[in-house]
Amino acid sequence: MKLRVGSVENMNKNFVEESVVINSDVILKGTIAIPESDSEKLPAVLLINGSGGADRDGNNEKT
Repeated sequence: MKLRVGSVENMNKNFVEESVVINSDVILKGTIAIPESDSEKLPAVLLINGSGGADRDGNNEKT
């Protein structure tokens, strides 16, 4: 497996974002970004953050 490092400017911006909600014992919410072109198989990445009061932007909930 190779990790290619690049800048945001070099990223392919032709993708569609969809909100996803999975209802189970807990409610999982997320966003999936799917390339508009389906002519190529691409790897997938699943990012799961830790528990706590932080939202998806890294802001901590004030108590």
